[in-house]
Amino acid sequence: MDSGGVSAALAIYGLIGRNRLDHHRFTLTLVDISLASAIVMSFHLLLAARFRFGDVQAGS
Repeated sequence: MDSGGVSAALAIYGLIGRNRLDHHRFTLTLVDISLASAIVMSFHLLLAARFRFGDVQAGS
């Protein structure tokens, strides 16, 4: 789980409160953030290898 994205979602939820965002939508947002993070982390390594990036260029 991407802790930065989840922290941002929690902060926004705390600011706007339960009146404007129900628990179901917030949970869905957390799942989406986690899924997107996992996909990006998987593909960025493949793209880095494809373009022959070194460790520093790939962010390793």
